[in-house]
Amino acid sequence: MHIDKPRSIEDALAAFRFQAIAPFISRLGRVKEDLRFHGEGTTLNHMRLLWSNLPDLADADLLVAALLHDLGKLHTTAPNFAGHEEASRRFAEPFLIRGAGYDPEKVLWLIEHHGDLLPGRSAADMLQHPFFPDLLLLFYFDSISMAPPDMRAWDAAAEQYRKSLGLCPPDTIAVHVTERCNLRCSTCYSVFTAPSGSESALPDISLAAFSNILGDA
Repeated sequence: MHIDKPRSIEDALAAFRFQAIAPFISRLGRVKEDLRFHGEGTTLNHMRLLWSNLPDLADADLLVAALLHDLGKLHTTAPNFAGHEEASRRFAEPFLIRGAGYDPEKVLWLIEHHGDLLPGRSAADMLQHPFFPDLLLLFYFDSISMAPPDMRAWDAAAEQYRKSLGLCPPDTIAVHVTERCNLRCSTCYSVFTAPSGSESALPDISLAAFSNILGDA
């Protein structure tokens, strides 16, 4: 189900009835990221940047997964935060409820697997999973919300998925993925129609622009 994205992380916590999670979100402001990959500095800064990059009209499952996907970094060790995906899933599960406008099963799957498209991991067993198109979309917005953005892993995953479907023209994946995800917003569609490696679909997320996005940059 598509909804209007709440304006801020704080608004989203209220909208999805996650007020009990708010103190843990705040603690992510003290979690230091590896500056080689996350020039935004802290996990909370990364989350604020990710939230700002998500489309204004978005799938509720995508929004909830994006909101909760890195909470496991509170319980794993920097700089790699190995296992934070599973830790995030375990953290989020007790707070998810049915009938709140999102699919708890899908959200938990997206959280658990959001790191599986990184280099050195294999996504081959997930390519035919019904939630894989949603995972590609989450991974795209997660990737562009790094400073600087690094799209090489996303490009490789999208190409692997395209080949698994037997799709020849590169933009055919756009139609396939957007139809399966019921995506209707132009921002999401542009993710899959932009040429591989293109910056045309990427928002301006330079470090100089962070002051307009991050509450504690």
